[in-house]
Amino acid sequence: MTSLARLRPRLLACRLPRGERSGDLVIGPWRIRFEGIDAGLDAALAHRWGAFWGAPAGSGTVTVQVVRGDGGSWIPPGSPGELYRIEAEAEAAGILVASYRFALAPETNAAWRLAVEETPEEPLERIVENAARYLVARLAAETGGIALHGAGLARSGRAWIFAGPSRSGKSTAVSHSPGVSLGDDYAVVLPGSKGWIVPAVPFDNAESGSVASTPPMPLARILRLRHATTPRLERLSGPRAQASLMGCVAFPWALPDLAGPIDAAVASLVAAGLFAELQLAPNPSFWDELATE
Repeated sequence: MTSLARLRPRLLACRLPRGERSGDLVIGPWRIRFEGIDAGLDAALAHRWGAFWGAPAGSGTVTVQVVRGDGGSWIPPGSPGELYRIEAEAEAAGILVASYRFALAPETNAAWRLAVEETPEEPLERIVENAARYLVARLAAETGGIALHGAGLARSGRAWIFAGPSRSGKSTAVSHSPGVSLGDDYAVVLPGSKGWIVPAVPFDNAESGSVASTPPMPLARILRLRHATTPRLERLSGPRAQASLMGCVAFPWALPDLAGPIDAAVASLVAAGLFAELQLAPNPSFWDELATE
C-alpha cells in the first residue's frame, strides 16, 4: 500500500454528516454542492464566501458530502515553517487527497466525500475552503483551464492576473491597481468561446465575502511577479515561459491524473502571448509598462 492508500479505509468509515443542511458554492460555470453541513458551518461559509454561497438550486456540477472525521490527523505535521501542505495519490480506486485536517476522495465522477477534523488551531470553514480550492483547481483542469496562485483584477473590461508564490508581491500589485477584485489569493483561467476568460472567485485574504460575484471577464494577461526597483515587462516564450507559468499553477502535484491537460493549457496560454513576467516596483508605475498591452 502507498502512503495515502492506507487512509482510504479510514475515510470510507467516516459516514456521520455534520448536519442536515446543504449549500451551493457557485464559481463561473460550476455549482459545487456541499451536503451534510450544520447551521454553524453554513453561516461561516456564507460570511466567508458571500454572494458565491447560497441555497441549493438546480443540479450541482459536483456534490461534496461533508462528514465528521475520526479524530486523527490525516497526514503528519510538517517541518517548522511549513505553511500548508496537500498530498494526493491516484490509484485504481481513484484519487485520494489529504491535508492535516481533511481527507477527500470521489465516490463517483460527480460525488465526493470530505472528512473534516475540528481543531482549535484553524477555523472549520477555512479547512473546508482548502478542500474547495482543490476541487476548483481540478474542475479548471478538467475544463481545459488552470487555477493559479494569483490575484485577479478587473480593469477596463478585462481581467489581469498577478501571479506568483507567497510574498511575490500580489497584494502590493493589487493595492496599486484601481479596479474590481476577482479574488486576491487565487485565480482561475478557462477557455471560452472567444478566448480565455477569468471568473471571479471568493477565495480572498479578507475571508469576509468581500469579492463580488461578477460574470467572467476576458483575460488581458497573466503576469508573474518579480521584485525590482524599476518596473519592467519581460515577454517570455517557449519552455522558459511555460516553466515560469507552471510555477504559479495551484496544486499541480495533487492533480497527477490531470497533468496532460494542465500542460496543454499552460502551453496554449504561452503560445497566445497571454503570459509575461513583471518586474514589480512598489508603486503604481508598473501600469505604464502595461498601458499598451
